[in-house]
Amino acid sequence: MKFQQLLDHKLFYLLLVIVVFFAFAKLGSEEVHQWDEARTGVNAVDMIKNGDIINLHFAGEPDKIRAKPPFVVWMVATNFQLFGYNRFSLRIHSALATIAIFLLLYQIIILYKSHLFAFATCLTLIPTRAIVGFHVGRTGDFDAVLIAFILAGLWQFLRYLDFDKKKAIYWAALLWGLAFFTKGPAMGVLFPGLAIYVLMRARLGSMLSQKSTYWAVGLLLAFPIAWYSIIAFFGTQLDDPLVSGQNAFERMFLYDLRDRFTQTEFEGKIEEADPFFFFNTLSITYRYWHWVFYAVCVWGIVAIIRQREKLFGENGFVMQKEWQLLFLSVPVWFFLGLFLSIATVTKTWYLSPAVPFVAITTVYGFDALIKYFKYSPHIFLALLVFTFMMRFLGPKGIRYEFNPGNEDFNTELITQFTSELRESETIHQIGEWPAQRVLLWIYFENLNINYLKSPTKLADIPSGELVFTRNTYLDEQKPQFSSFELIGKDENYAILRKE
Repeated sequence: MKFQQLLDHKLFYLLLVIVVFFAFAKLGSEEVHQWDEARTGVNAVDMIKNGDIINLHFAGEPDKIRAKPPFVVWMVATNFQLFGYNRFSLRIHSALATIAIFLLLYQIIILYKSHLFAFATCLTLIPTRAIVGFHVGRTGDFDAVLIAFILAGLWQFLRYLDFDKKKAIYWAALLWGLAFFTKGPAMGVLFPGLAIYVLMRARLGSMLSQKSTYWAVGLLLAFPIAWYSIIAFFGTQLDDPLVSGQNAFERMFLYDLRDRFTQTEFEGKIEEADPFFFFNTLSITYRYWHWVFYAVCVWGIVAIIRQREKLFGENGFVMQKEWQLLFLSVPVWFFLGLFLSIATVTKTWYLSPAVPFVAITTVYGFDALIKYFKYSPHIFLALLVFTFMMRFLGPKGIRYEFNPGNEDFNTELITQFTSELRESETIHQIGEWPAQRVLLWIYFENLNINYLKSPTKLADIPSGELVFTRNTYLDEQKPQFSSFELIGKDENYAILRKE
């Protein structure tokens, strides 16, 4: 094996070691986050308990809000059964998807550039929050798996488009179909930028003339069609939906897509489009490197103006091979960033699928700078060391965007009465549900939660079993609790034992 090949292999395996470490480091140490992560965990526990692998449930009832297909919930349910009911199990799928994301990004890059270029690009991403961060690789959410499938499909599509691997288009369709089963229409977040790249490559005509294109499109469409059919025959139809759509398929498009990106009032909050969303998000998810990215963009625009005659010849736009990956990356992050900057409801992790291409653009700048400034590799290494130190070696270690100040989301009762909760044959919950993360926390201690519908059912609880409720309900129904001993209470919740 030649020295260069040996070095390339070493870079790949070194990246694998680094990513595995940071994907799993302190994975279960952070408390469960209140929103999507907690709900995913409850969905998974309820799926295990009721055996319904099609319809998601929350607190023993059909989930009237969640609209995503259950692929990730299947993963979490499997994690719980294999590794126990805990925070680490809740997040294993995201950690594995994080590893896949970096390895797939590496494979995409080496289609066009060197292994060193791919290694450098991945290293700029690891200490930032776009992938190894909240709601993506560090929490039990959907996004890391979504991004992994999107990149896997993109890798296969590029092998088809630019390297004449004809069968790869079928793999692309299959993998993007699995992305749909992960988070619905979000599978297509990179499609607008990819479409622009296809046009720049002047490949649209040849693609439309090939039968394989239509077979691949058919394979991709089979996934939403299959999900629609499953919901039509086996899905729960709601007579009193809390949001738009009477079943999961309708909610996926009406509530999770139309309402989310067009309504100025969503989930009880007033939402407005943020024209600076792209820049504000990069300052969080690609911190410190985002300034380099901006400088590269300005430099790139100046370079295009100066070299426009080379780029635009007599026959139109000319794309040199060494710049293909850049001309793929720019429309990918530009169009997703533009869309999210005009949409009403946006979150930082919505941009995460495009941030790897921001990183590619950034490293392109350093790669070009080497020709003009011999110390540019030293600057790159210094920035790399600085960002790793700022993210991972500070006194608080790996940090998360988590606000423990909301008392409704937190309670010391579960920690104080862990043994009692575990030993009780059943935990009976009555009144308004506790916060999602509190409910999941109880599940981690005791899977046997019985949701009571009426205060009269309190009389049927066997002696010695526990009730978990909110203080407001306890005060409203005080006579019904006359035969219960109050064993623990805080500002929001109470635990009682049947005498």
